[in-house]
Formats: sequence, structure tokens, C-alpha cells
Amino acid sequence: MARRYQVVRHRTRLKNEVHLILHAHLIPKCPHADLFNARGRAWLAAQQLPDDERAAVDRHVRELDRLAEDLALLDREIAQDAIDDPAVNRLMTITGVNLAVAAGIVAAIGDISRFNGSQKLVSYFGLNPRVRQSGLGAAITAA
Repeated sequence: MARRYQVVRHRTRLKNEVHLILHAHLIPKCPHADLFNARGRAWLAAQQLPDDERAAVDRHVRELDRLAEDLALLDREIAQDAIDDPAVNRLMTITGVNLAVAAGIVAAIGDISRFNGSQKLVSYFGLNPRVRQSGLGAAITAA
């Protein structure tokens, strides 16, 4: 899971770098939903950039393709290890929780019996916000 996280972060950095190059040359936002799908890449290839910047964009796109292959391989390995885990399968019944998310949650929690109760688990993930204030009234936020 840690390696998958690193690959996704690296992919995000590369995409941000491409967006930065386009922004630095005052090229407007891509009219397509995703700059890195087939239509977005065709649009990207048609943009006028200095030679060194074009080479950088091409290099980043090639690296994105390589990372996509790595990510697919990592996802397969994670699936093979996690698909028989009852906790992973239970988590995947929640809308929006896919195999990678469920395996990540299970990896982060570890042995669930180490938590004394559900509130301890919720606290571990920081999902129970608290307001610490002096005074008896409700907290007022400044605009």
C-alpha cells in the first residue's frame, strides 16, 4: 500500500508539472475533461511550446504511462493479497470504497482488536472533531 501511495503521489506531481508548464506559457485550460486521456493528449500535442518545454512535457507523459503500468501491477498484487480478507470485503460494501481504499484502511488499522471500542478507532483516524474553548456559549467563527 505504501508503494502504491508513492506511485500515485509521483503521478500527481508529474501532472502538476505539465499543468505548470502550460500555465507558464499562458496556454488556456484544456477544453476536455482530462488532459491526460486520449483527447486531452491530442490537444496537448497541438499546443505550441518551446522545444525544451515540449521535451519536458513529452518526458512527463511517457513517465505517466510507465507509472500507469506500475500502478496496474501494484493493484493486481494488492487484489491478490486482499481479496480473501473478510474485513476488506466488508469495507467494499460501502459506496465509494474500492479494493485499494479498503486494503489501505485495513493496512492502516492493523489488528482491530487493539482498539478498546469504536470511538477509539474513530479517534485514531481523526474523524471525531472536538471544539476546545473557554466559556459557556457556542463557538463563533470569524468570517
